[in-house]
Amino acid sequence: MMNALWLWMFPELRRAESERERVALRSAAIHSREYTLAALALCGGFLVVEIVLLGWCKLWAVSHPFLVSLVVIMPSGLIVSLGPLLIVRSRARRRLRRELYARGIPICVACGYDLRGQTESRCPECGAQFTPVTGKDSKKPPTRA
Repeated sequence: MMNALWLWMFPELRRAESERERVALRSAAIHSREYTLAALALCGGFLVVEIVLLGWCKLWAVSHPFLVSLVVIMPSGLIVSLGPLLIVRSRARRRLRRELYARGIPICVACGYDLRGQTESRCPECGAQFTPVTGKDSKKPPTRA
């Protein structure tokens, strides 16, 4: 279950050859401190939205605040508070792509496109320039032009 969740959140991990390499890539690219802070921001944002909307319910004398909580507060709190998680996830995916590229796996750092078999030094998906990976010795990740 947990492996499926990691692969869903970070599809770049599918490029690893073994489970041991996936774990090493995860630990190199994904910083748990960032996710802890994002989770705290998620909870804080959710609580702020709930407090504001419940105050609004009292001000306007809404007769069923629990129903308002289910219909309005929960969805809006989740929408407001998911932003930090998405930002952290995009940073972690970029670090993961850099790590894959440094290990000699041809992947575009900018968009995640599979660069195997590319003869040009530009990503066909996003246009980022890259040095074709010839082995495990290439360390320079692609850059956006």
